[in-house]
Amino acid sequence: MIFSRVRQWALIGLVAFAIQHWFATTPAEAGWDIRALLTAGAAVFALIWPSRWAHLILDGGAAYLARRAALWAGIVAVVGAAILLSQAWRYHELLFLKYHDEYSYLIQARMLARGRLWLAPYPCDVAPFFDSFYLVVDRVYASVYFPGTALLTVPIVWTGLPYWVMPLAASAAALGIFYLVTAELFGAVRGLVAVLILLGLAYFRFTALMLLSEAPALLWQMILFWAWFRWRKSARPAWALLIGVAAGSYAITRPLDAVCFCAAVGIGMFIQLLRQRPAVWLSTAGCIILGASPFLALQAVQNVGVTGKWTMSPSAYVFEKEYPGFPIGFGRLEDKVLIKSPRTAKQQWFNWIAGFYLDHDFKSAITNWTVRGRKLVHDTLPTPYVAILLPMALFSVGEMRRVVIVLSMLLFLAAYTVYAIAMPHYLVAIMPAMTCCVLMGCQSVEWAWSGARPVVGVFLLLTLAGLSIHNVCRDDDRAVPGFVEFAELKVVDENLQRLPVTPAVVLFRFDPSICSFHQEPVYNVDTAWPDDAPVVRAHDLYMPQDAKLVEYYAQRQPDRVFYIYDRGAALRGRNPLSPLGTARQLSDLFKQLRQSQ
Repeated sequence: MIFSRVRQWALIGLVAFAIQHWFATTPAEAGWDIRALLTAGAAVFALIWPSRWAHLILDGGAAYLARRAALWAGIVAVVGAAILLSQAWRYHELLFLKYHDEYSYLIQARMLARGRLWLAPYPCDVAPFFDSFYLVVDRVYASVYFPGTALLTVPIVWTGLPYWVMPLAASAAALGIFYLVTAELFGAVRGLVAVLILLGLAYFRFTALMLLSEAPALLWQMILFWAWFRWRKSARPAWALLIGVAAGSYAITRPLDAVCFCAAVGIGMFIQLLRQRPAVWLSTAGCIILGASPFLALQAVQNVGVTGKWTMSPSAYVFEKEYPGFPIGFGRLEDKVLIKSPRTAKQQWFNWIAGFYLDHDFKSAITNWTVRGRKLVHDTLPTPYVAILLPMALFSVGEMRRVVIVLSMLLFLAAYTVYAIAMPHYLVAIMPAMTCCVLMGCQSVEWAWSGARPVVGVFLLLTLAGLSIHNVCRDDDRAVPGFVEFAELKVVDENLQRLPVTPAVVLFRFDPSICSFHQEPVYNVDTAWPDDAPVVRAHDLYMPQDAKLVEYYAQRQPDRVFYIYDRGAALRGRNPLSPLGTARQLSDLFKQLRQSQ
């Protein structure tokens, strides 16, 4: 009785605060926007809807859907894929590689498609021409990233499908499994609403069309939770094996995220195993290790091949070599670390990265929690005012599966408080957990006054569904898979497709007064090895360094035509391409010049 009263008064206080805050911060002319109208409409509908029908929807409908859980999960995945595909059609002109990460992942996928994780390096005097972001070019030629994302992209490479098919398919599959997870926790009707909430979040749709690690990582996270749910019921070795597969794949996709979520699931399994026989302990541990070992072995092979140490990943190697410091931990940098008047793209990039470090120390982590909290609410909820349900979730946490989901989210937030470099789309990892917290809050509100449960339940579900559908349909810059500042990369691709003579080598000239490091055209993504591409992209290092690249191709592919691509001229509206001649012709010319001197 006391617990029920506390829940009722907590709810009243939160609603009063939300109403007061809404009136205090919403301009009068925008007071009745579409979100407010959707909420008001849901309230009116819930009040006039017969209670017996509401019970039928909340309970009877859930029971009907639960009998065909696998079928409905498939339907959810197909419908989710269709919605994401419609977004791909909507933004088809923006579906080209943009982020440095995307280029690196695709190069890695092309290597894996040939059964390789790295290739032999260029000669030391040639390697700087191909030294781009998130690539290793000194010891070997390889991506710096963990191979999980590229591994899922290999079938796309083999079939010749567009790169965005992989994240779209992974996101759609994650939606289907998320439905199974939430349907088991909250009922099938609420599971469908949970899928709508996740689908309505802008950064989820953003990563569903980008060749980044978030979409495949989310898929492995959902498989991890679903396999654990199954294991809890029977402790069968098959489910432990699937847990190991999901954990191992997650670890080589986004390792920091995997540590947080696998640790939470591991704690839940450990508590349950305390009540099991030793034989169950051994079989469970053995199956998990067996499932994870192929993926961890793949990572160890990459580590040894790229860095020479099985304990050092390529990412750690690059952190040590090129970053201001290791990104995990606190320790404020001094302003003097910044490069004055950066002349190259990598110098610009270093200043940008150093900016994260300059703002990252223990004091700022404590004092900026309100700023991070607002961003978290803005990016992971259908609308910020849904946040009033989050404190109410505390009244519904008291079950192990829910505790583990909340714990995994808290571990993630703690890890990325310590991590210096945080991007908004990293929050995709905890969007399912935030959605579960919202549904836990809904259940607490429904049971605060049990007599009004049908009305309150219908109102909350209709409001969340309506807001999520509105988010899917509305224009949101956060969901757009490309922005204006990446337009140069598309122009580069179009110009290179119109080259009069190929095979070619295009030397890109960087102009620090107008060019941005965010747009980097020197990635050879058409093939695993750059020399196999019809058009080889390289940096213009100016003479006499350029003569080294000319001599390299004069000895191997002498008919390649060299071009200079002046990026500054292109951005100023002039023709950027200047033909120089074939590698053989330029090599002979340089020899004549040296002899004449």
